Amino acid sequence: MIPVNILDSDLRSRFGVGESRDTYSYLDDQILTLMENHKRIVMSNPGRTTLLNFEPGDVKPGSILSTALYHEDQYFGAMWVAYDSPHTFAEGEVRFITTLSGQAALAAAKNRLFWTAEFERQRLTAIL
Repeated sequence: MIPVNILDSDLRSRFGVGESRDTYSYLDDQILTLMENHKRIVMSNPGRTTLLNFEPGDVKPGSILSTALYHEDQYFGAMWVAYDSPHTFAEGEVRFITTLSGQAALAAAKNRLFWTAEFERQRLTAIL
């Protein structure tokens, strides 16, 4: 999830993969907000944590691994993985998702730099 403007949840980019992506999409906003203050969170039993709020009838994932997308102190969003049943994340899995998150944050930072430069170029063209 990449927030365009953290205050406007309608503008957030979301991407989900897997059979349960729609089932757990209600957690997107909570995780995005939660990860602003954490680098990584591993929840082996999310239903028992106080970090997430579950409404009656919500399907609770068996486990969650979430990482923040930060680059040079700029928060770009969060990447998270959920399992339907309890799952103990191996160190290799955690490293892989953390590395992937770092690459996604770098790509988001480069994208922001590109569009900032493009905006300035168009502004300069309009002046000249």
